[in-house]
Amino acid sequence: SDDFAGGDFNMKINSKSYDFDGVFDNDAEQKEIFNMVGKPVLKDVLRGFNGAILAYGQTGAGKTHSLLNSGGKKPAEAGPPPRGGPKG
Repeated sequence: SDDFAGGDFNMKINSKSYDFDGVFDNDAEQKEIFNMVGKPVLKDVLRGFNGAILAYGQTGAGKTHSLLNSGGKKPAEAGPPPRGGPKG
Protein backbone atom coordinates (compact mmCIF):
# COMPACT_ATOMS: atom_id res chain seq x y z
CA SER A 1 0.00 0.00 0.00
CA ASP A 2 1.13 3.59 -0.64
CA ASP A 3 -0.36 4.79 2.65
CA PHE A 4 1.84 5.75 5.55
CA ALA A 5 1.59 3.90 8.83
CA GLY A 6 -1.86 4.35 10.26
CA GLY A 7 -3.39 5.37 6.93
CA ASP A 8 -5.16 8.67 6.35
CA PHE A 9 -5.76 10.90 9.34
CA ASN A 10 -8.06 13.88 9.85
CA MET A 11 -8.05 16.28 12.79
CA LYS A 12 -10.46 19.12 13.56
CA ILE A 13 -9.39 22.09 15.69
CA ASN A 14 -11.68 25.08 16.21
CA SER A 15 -13.85 24.17 13.20
CA LYS A 16 -10.80 23.88 10.91
CA SER A 17 -10.10 20.49 9.39
CA TYR A 18 -6.57 19.18 8.79
CA ASP A 19 -5.94 16.15 6.58
CA PHE A 20 -2.78 14.04 6.70
CA ASP A 21 -1.70 11.35 4.25
CA GLY A 22 -0.31 9.39 7.16
CA VAL A 23 0.91 9.57 10.72
CA PHE A 24 3.73 7.74 12.49
CA ASP A 25 3.51 7.13 16.21
CA ASN A 26 6.26 7.73 18.76
CA ASP A 27 7.47 4.15 18.45
CA ALA A 28 8.19 4.41 14.70
CA GLU A 29 11.78 3.59 13.83
CA GLN A 30 13.95 5.54 11.39
CA LYS A 31 14.13 2.52 9.06
CA GLU A 32 10.32 2.35 8.84
CA ILE A 33 10.05 6.06 8.10
CA PHE A 34 12.82 5.89 5.50
CA ASN A 35 11.13 2.97 3.75
CA MET A 36 7.76 4.72 3.68
CA VAL A 37 8.90 8.29 2.96
CA GLY A 38 12.56 8.54 1.98
CA LYS A 39 12.90 5.60 -0.38
CA PRO A 40 10.08 6.66 -2.76
CA VAL A 41 11.49 10.22 -2.92
CA LEU A 42 15.00 8.89 -3.55
CA LYS A 43 13.77 6.62 -6.34
CA ASP A 44 12.01 9.55 -8.02
CA VAL A 45 15.11 11.76 -7.72
CA LEU A 46 17.23 9.04 -9.34
CA ARG A 47 14.69 8.96 -12.20
CA GLY A 48 15.19 12.70 -12.76
CA PHE A 49 12.35 14.22 -10.75
CA ASN A 50 12.78 16.87 -8.06
CA GLY A 51 12.22 15.66 -4.51
CA ALA A 52 12.10 17.11 -1.01
CA ILE A 53 11.46 15.88 2.50
CA LEU A 54 10.41 18.59 4.93
CA ALA A 55 10.21 18.54 8.69
CA TYR A 56 7.87 20.94 10.46
CA GLY A 57 7.52 21.43 14.17
CA GLN A 58 8.33 23.33 17.31
CA THR A 59 11.86 24.59 17.96
CA GLY A 60 13.85 21.93 19.78
CA ALA A 61 11.50 19.10 18.81
CA GLY A 62 14.25 17.13 17.03
CA LYS A 63 13.58 17.86 13.35
CA THR A 64 17.24 18.29 12.39
CA HIS A 65 18.29 15.31 14.50
CA SER A 66 15.61 13.12 12.92
CA LEU A 67 16.43 14.09 9.35
CA LEU A 68 20.20 14.55 9.38
CA ASN A 69 21.37 12.19 12.12
CA SER A 70 24.25 10.11 10.72
CA GLY A 71 23.56 7.32 13.18
CA GLY A 72 27.10 7.42 14.58
CA LYS A 73 27.42 4.45 16.92
CA LYS A 74 23.71 3.67 16.45
CA PRO A 75 23.19 3.11 12.69
CA ALA A 76 19.52 2.25 13.28
CA GLU A 77 18.96 5.93 14.21
CA ALA A 78 20.32 7.34 10.92
CA GLY A 79 18.02 9.77 9.14
CA PRO A 80 16.95 9.62 5.47
CA PRO A 81 19.99 11.25 3.76
CA PRO A 82 22.58 8.90 5.30
CA ARG A 83 20.37 5.89 4.49
CA GLY A 84 20.04 6.95 0.86
CA GLY A 85 23.78 7.39 0.34
CA PRO A 86 26.25 4.87 -1.11
CA LYS A 87 26.31 2.75 2.07
CA GLY A 88 22.54 3.12 2.71
